[in-house]
Amino acid sequence: MNRYQFEDLISDYIENKIKSNDKNNFENYINDNKDARDLVDSIKSNMEAFKNIPKIKVNENFKEKLLFKVKNKKNKIIKNRSSKALMFGFTRSQLLFSLILVFIFSFTSYELLSELFYQNSNNNIMITNNFDIDHTNKPESPANINNLDSNFTKNSNNRNIDYSKNIKFVND
Repeated sequence: MNRYQFEDLISDYIENKIKSNDKNNFENYINDNKDARDLVDSIKSNMEAFKNIPKIKVNENFKEKLLFKVKNKKNKIIKNRSSKALMFGFTRSQLLFSLILVFIFSFTSYELLSELFYQNSNNNIMITNNFDIDHTNKPESPANINNLDSNFTKNSNNRNIDYSKNIKFVND
């Protein structure tokens, strides 16, 4: 007999519900192992001590009062949970705060990125538009703006490009 079989048979042995073959093996195991004998003796003494404990008497309404208190406590817990109204694991205030943060982050990211792209596109436009412009006249006043326009038209008139070969009509 091994220790696990012994431990399974302890309660049957103490209550005399064990088969005769198992009882002989159990008693042989107890005689061979002092720890096993001490375990059986301690279990027997605990069972006797439990039998001698005086019983406590309670009021007749104890069971009903206890069940009533348990139900009330459950209802309070459910009301507390439902009053917070969790959405995605957040309370309303936490959800509102996180949405505001996401909006602010998105708005600032958009503004920063659009400004970077706007500057890059303006630089490209300036390069293409200023290709034929004389840089001696800078547009600081309305008079200089007219000079800029006249310079642009003068420079564009100097280029005689024939676009007639590139024009295609709808019916062609």
